[in-house]
Amino acid sequence: MQAKDFSDSCARIRDAFIQSFQDAQFVNFGVKPLVPEADQSVIFVGASISAFKPFLTNQLVFNQKFDNMVLVQPCLRLHNLNNLLKTPVLQYYSYFNMLGALCQPSAEKLTIDALVRFVGQIMTKGIIRASRQETPYYSIFNNAFSIELDTRPPEYYSWIFGTKEYIGKGVTLALSNHNKNFWQFSVKDISKPGAAALPENFGTGFQDVGNLIRLYDHSGRHIASEIGLGIETIHQAQSNCASQVESYAYKSILEKVCSNASDHFVDSAVTSTIIVQAGVRDENSKRGQLLNKAVRNTVYTGLIEGMNLDQITRSTDTLNQFLGGSPSNAEDVRKIVEKQYYAAIKNITNLGRVLSSPPSSGRDEHSRKKLVKKVMNLADGEYYIPDVVRDHLLSQKGLVDPSQNGATPYRPLDRLFQFIQSNPAPIMC
Repeated sequence: MQAKDFSDSCARIRDAFIQSFQDAQFVNFGVKPLVPEADQSVIFVGASISAFKPFLTNQLVFNQKFDNMVLVQPCLRLHNLNNLLKTPVLQYYSYFNMLGALCQPSAEKLTIDALVRFVGQIMTKGIIRASRQETPYYSIFNNAFSIELDTRPPEYYSWIFGTKEYIGKGVTLALSNHNKNFWQFSVKDISKPGAAALPENFGTGFQDVGNLIRLYDHSGRHIASEIGLGIETIHQAQSNCASQVESYAYKSILEKVCSNASDHFVDSAVTSTIIVQAGVRDENSKRGQLLNKAVRNTVYTGLIEGMNLDQITRSTDTLNQFLGGSPSNAEDVRKIVEKQYYAAIKNITNLGRVLSSPPSSGRDEHSRKKLVKKVMNLADGEYYIPDVVRDHLLSQKGLVDPSQNGATPYRPLDRLFQFIQSNPAPIMC
């Protein structure tokens, strides 16, 4: 996927959604920030419903004193960030954008009509997936979409919004995806005892792209309806790609900088860039700690792929420009990358020296293992080595069996181990 095609496609999806709801008299709230403006309990926004949380907590929704509204919400999947090196194959990137809408119950039909117009404008076919048990109101979609019932467990259609006052029951919008290998849902999860039987065409033909949810108070009163759709997921379905990663343009953007960029490196570099663009700098804050983690992931995955510092920083510069960042954003990312890069080189070369040296006289194997772990587990954040790298390196020396402690080795780590062996002397910085 070329950069311009990717950008243009996502922009058309965004604009078609906003226009469809503005035509239904929804107020356009624009693009909301990744860092919540008024909710410090959320580190980074993970879904479009977060943008509507102030209306929920201020009882405006409960009293139905709010305008029908539509917006775009940048989001981060923190699960991706925290588990990147333990995930052999990425299906999603950590950074994505959601289309959101919130309406009063009386405007629900307008919302469905706007959704139908939107699907028509992006020239695709959609269905609604629902549960007889959890969403018996699915019949309101009969004249708009075909309905697929009970192909997900009932809990798939229930939501909790981080506030005790409300619960959500919703349906899922799925769009046509002609790639029969697209990743959609774990058959293992759907086949739990008590789950509905899988239809013959399960997982093919239509891809879940978002939800339309009814919000209820504890008395069961329907107080609002909310829509959340993923722009990149819609783009994936439109492009008939097997995964979101396949449908993105980031790799093509980096081809001139580093032709061997892995999905893991790209995800880490994009995440680092986006967090800096969101204004995060304080390394001691929770957001700053996640920024450092994203940059460390960028450095380690870059080293795994054989990149040097220049290639890593040129990659983040290129992504910053593509993602609309300023030159000062690029410079801030570069400084953090350089710091983490030299710390990583120091750590892994010191580790390589310990691993490559024979035990000292009088020191038994148990003592040697303790020494290795001490080198790799220095408390200071500047001496950080990811657990999965540590476990892999120890297993190379027969000191730890990763299969016994739940670690999932990341296949290209052999390259990093080769790097350590070729750099036996520590680099002090």
